[in-house]
Amino acid sequence: MASPSTFRAPATSGWSAALAAALVLLAAASPARAQMARGALSLESAADPPSSTILEAGRGDGIWDLLVRAGVRPTPSAIRAFESRNRGRLMHGNQLVAGRSYHVPAAGSRVATFPIFGPEYERVKRRSSRLAGQVYYVVSGHGGPDPGSIGRYRGRPLPEDEVAYDVALRLARRLIQEGATVHLIVKDPDDGIRDATHLPLDHDEVYTGGKRIPLDQLRRLRERVRDINRLYRKHGGAATVQRVLALHVDARSHRRNPEIDVHFLVDSRRGRRLANELRAAFRERYARAQPGRGYDGTVETRGLYVLRNTRPVAVLIELGDIRNPRDQVRLTRPGNRQAVADWIVDGLLKNSHRRSGPSEARPASH
Repeated sequence: MASPSTFRAPATSGWSAALAAALVLLAAASPARAQMARGALSLESAADPPSSTILEAGRGDGIWDLLVRAGVRPTPSAIRAFESRNRGRLMHGNQLVAGRSYHVPAAGSRVATFPIFGPEYERVKRRSSRLAGQVYYVVSGHGGPDPGSIGRYRGRPLPEDEVAYDVALRLARRLIQEGATVHLIVKDPDDGIRDATHLPLDHDEVYTGGKRIPLDQLRRLRERVRDINRLYRKHGGAATVQRVLALHVDARSHRRNPEIDVHFLVDSRRGRRLANELRAAFRERYARAQPGRGYDGTVETRGLYVLRNTRPVAVLIELGDIRNPRDQVRLTRPGNRQAVADWIVDGLLKNSHRRSGPSEARPASH
């Protein structure tokens, strides 16, 4: 496995000084660059301004109360939408005034545009709200000056970071379709989801709000951890679940099973529980799609920097072997990259009834 430089995060609320600097940096912004700077990806935050209900605040009412009264689930994105729609009518940024009327954005935006996914996939339609209130930090390994491990397929380079990023985009899109809020920690402003076998290597991936990814590995890891933990604190108790899903591609050509038996690395008891749930979903899907094939994916404990130090529960997912000829065939097929993303979401949906929230986080010992 190439050394995992895992993680980068979009600024979740676009109002910080860091984001303002990022917007200056991205002055010649494409829609994808503008969305990168904006932060969290969710249907509510990306949709055009929805219809709204007008409600009068009573004595002692807060934003939460008005949302509930209007039948809107008070998720972080719903609260942000309320604050945005009522800017200038709130006291001290987020306090209601008794007797004043407020616009409550309608629940359940169904379709939104996310340029970061590319022109073929930017329109995203909600499938369900089963992951509403859940926040996921999707992290494709390496990026920027570090492409990770590089295989060769049909005479062309097969870079780990490009494969992992394509799966990360597909995974983020599927999570949004199920109502989740997603932070893409590493982003490429130009590479949307690509239905191609050859994914050219470039070095323009960036961090939160357009921050450059440094060459030094330890610095990269620290920045990713810092961004994730900052966003974790910002979402706080409003999120029912916060989890890190890191995507890498192994580089061990001697693997016993030449097929893509996706395997998982963890560094906590709760991370192992989540990984086991994901592994069970893969086993079930393989049993249906390829009866008799079997599935040998493993869950291993590894003290990797990001797994050890992020506050949300984290799982690192190895997608295959970048140097194994048979794995290369599978990694280069866009349908297979989509299937991996779909099956990860299958595992999360099967266990979406579990409410873990802040209690799921590791102790703040760092």
